[in-house]
Amino acid sequence: VTPPQQGCISDLRSTDVLMGRGSGVAAHSGNKRFREIIQQYKAAYTSAPRNQKMPIAASVVELIEKASPPGRFVERDTHGRIVVVC
Repeated sequence: VTPPQQGCISDLRSTDVLMGRGSGVAAHSGNKRFREIIQQYKAAYTSAPRNQKMPIAASVVELIEKASPPGRFVERDTHGRIVVVC
């Protein structure tokens, strides 16, 4: 039996962003919304000077976290559990 890992969650929300690759990850509603947000900020990010990129990225993270229900950045660990990345 594998001990529970800190940060493990039992529910995957529609607003969560799944880290990883593949069609299952890409098709998740939270990832679709994340890609939409990225498209909205892409031009500003790419044209921003280096010292202004971090606040733009932080704005994207904030939009995910302030969704209803709040979104999280998550991934599956080596045991298949869903864990919060940040």
